Amino acid sequence: MKRSELLRSIDSILKTKCANCELKRQPGFGWPGGSRVSLVCNNDCLIGKRLQDYGDQLITNSLQRKGKSA
Repeated sequence: MKRSELLRSIDSILKTKCANCELKRQPGFGWPGGSRVSLVCNNDCLIGKRLQDYGDQLITNSLQRKGKSA
């Protein structure tokens, strides 16, 4: 996937799925710095895992452009 397509997908997911996340609305969910949000989103949430995959693809594409191996 191209960088622009990845960024559009990420933006769309954040606006549609993450903005309405019920988990983030629960009392006591957020910690200062968002570390608990990151833990739950990256480990337990399917949407968070998809976002993490897109981020990995962005990094890989960026390294390939610079001629470095991932």
